[in-house]
Amino acid sequence: MGRPPINAGLKMVKQTVWLDPPLLARIVAAVGDRGMSEFFRSAAEAELKRRERKPKPGAGE
Repeated sequence: MGRPPINAGLKMVKQTVWLDPPLLARIVAAVGDRGMSEFFRSAAEAELKRRERKPKPGAGE
């Protein structure tokens, strides 16, 4: 079966991420070996949305 194809219309960039073994083990336990890329994409998107909603210091003055 293998990895699902990446959408040909999207340009993807390979990125190395350093994780400590316990954190990696928790991620693999939750999403499996084949679900990590989607997990990191969705986690990064959610965190960016959260940070972009948060008001910047001094913005309300």
